Amino acid sequence: MGALLQLEVEGSGFLYRQVRNMVALLLQVGKEATPPDIVPHILASRDRRELAKYAFYLPPHGLCLVSINYNESHLLPPPGCPAKSFGMHRSIRKCKAVFLD
Repeated sequence: MGALLQLEVEGSGFLYRQVRNMVALLLQVGKEATPPDIVPHILASRDRRELAKYAFYLPPHGLCLVSINYNESHLLPPPGCPAKSFGMHRSIRKCKAVFLD
């Protein structure tokens, strides 16, 4: 059996395949297939095509979403909106917004 590698990634949001791209690059550097000094260049380019020159994204096998954490203040109704309206599918005159179930 091969070695087990466990990485924990936390952020406020991720782009499509971002975690797979990050881990793929980390593995390439760890296996010494890519020099570590190339990482700042890839990040500064802000272009996935630059990353593709050094590492391909990994397949999703083994990825596991453990938890999603929200700031509770983001779950409250907007200011001026009656609390009882939050989560209902209708417009409320005071709020002037539509909330979906």
